[in-house]
Amino acid sequence: MRHRQRDTHDYKAFIPMKQKILISGAAGFIGFHLSRRLLNDGHEVIGLDSLNEYYDVRLKEARLAQLTPLPGFRFIQQHLEEREKLHHLFAVEKFDSVVNLAAQPGVRYSLTNPYACIDSNIVGFMNILEGTPIDVFNHGNMRRDFTFIDDIIEGVVRVIDRIPKATADWSGARLDPGTSYAPYTLYNIGNNTPVELMHFINVLEECLGKKAAKNMLPLQAGDVRATYADIDDLMRDVGFKPNTPIEEGIKQFVDWYRSYYGDQR
Repeated sequence: MRHRQRDTHDYKAFIPMKQKILISGAAGFIGFHLSRRLLNDGHEVIGLDSLNEYYDVRLKEARLAQLTPLPGFRFIQQHLEEREKLHHLFAVEKFDSVVNLAAQPGVRYSLTNPYACIDSNIVGFMNILEGTPIDVFNHGNMRRDFTFIDDIIEGVVRVIDRIPKATADWSGARLDPGTSYAPYTLYNIGNNTPVELMHFINVLEECLGKKAAKNMLPLQAGDVRATYADIDDLMRDVGFKPNTPIEEGIKQFVDWYRSYYGDQR
């Protein structure tokens, strides 16, 4: 996959010292790219993944094959729900930071397989580009916040070492988790610009050079008509806003897909 050259505003300043970082879902799409970025920055990365079969295991293995030779990377095949093994791992490794990217994707899948979504630790990102009809729910009247992988990684790297600090005058009458005795901060990392589903499909058609056969369907249980990320906190604290246009992101994805799977036009 090709990447744009971007001004990262001296991103190493956000993680000033070498760290040992645990990344769960390391063989997933985001986990792989984040691992490679952190390794290139000189950090030690422990990758955790169960390598389940929600999507092509060979792709996950191919990602790990790229990570394994890199200095500072170690891989552990394990489920997050294996509590004792996980506790032992933390006790032995004493990580400086943890990035949890293990999750079972799919809203509709969660309705029929709720326990799999709770227990699984694989981040999946796979679009199947085949000449058969694609299901377009709510007749295309949907808006989603598509975010390019480079923007996700940039945001994650910037917040890894930004640890909230406790405040001595904290009071239970002022319920602010970012300033409590055990503070934490939640950041949304998204494009903050929802895109019409039909525009997404049209751009994909243009990049592929062919029209898709569409199976127009009603709104499905569990779906919402529009979603997008509120990134005000991310912009305020680390000065970053994802900004890769959907047209560029889809083009790079299609280029990568064809280079990996071959041109199936």
